[in-house]
Amino acid sequence: MTQLERHRVDAVLSHADLALYADKVAGRGRVQAFKRELSVDESYRRVIERELRSALLLDELDVN
Repeated sequence: MTQLERHRVDAVLSHADLALYADKVAGRGRVQAFKRELSVDESYRRVIERELRSALLLDELDVN
């Protein structure tokens, strides 16, 4: 398998994972196809998570 083919396989698996996650969030008995927005939403979520973890580690966040 070439590097390009491996990249494509990884992208397809990532897209399928995002669609499955979106389907879980939407509830039972639904089907979710991959949409570009899912990738953007996941990227945004990862940024927020990373920033929150950093703030906690640096004691910059007060959680009551």
